[in-house]
Amino acid sequence: MEKYIEKAASLGLNDVFTFTRHLDSPYAAIAAMDIFVLLSTAHEGVSQASLQAAFLKRPLITTTIGGLPEVCINCKTGLHVAPFSPEQVKDAVVRLIQNPELRTTLGSNAHAHVLEKFTFDKTLTEMELVYKTVLS
Repeated sequence: MEKYIEKAASLGLNDVFTFTRHLDSPYAAIAAMDIFVLLSTAHEGVSQASLQAAFLKRPLITTTIGGLPEVCINCKTGLHVAPFSPEQVKDAVVRLIQNPELRTTLGSNAHAHVLEKFTFDKTLTEMELVYKTVLS
């Protein structure tokens, strides 16, 4: 973490980035964001952070690693960028900053997607179907 804090400072970005470290409840921090960015490079499942951001109607920018595309559907709930691609990240952030309507649309779509696919009730229903299939 310290190297990223130092890098942000060296680039004059202290007023742009906030490094929160671990938060027991991330909702206040996520709610303060205009855009949620998760740039995993390996071994990512369905990210709780991306689900939380989507639930809070934040447009997503993620890589296509692991389960991230299950929540961040390109051009529907967010935008995809390739791993290790700072230019693509910049372009995606700028695109969303310059287009508030797109941010709102992606955020609303993300929220609806979470309610449709990732609620506790939905998970229980899907698990029940698996058990019924196995037992029949």
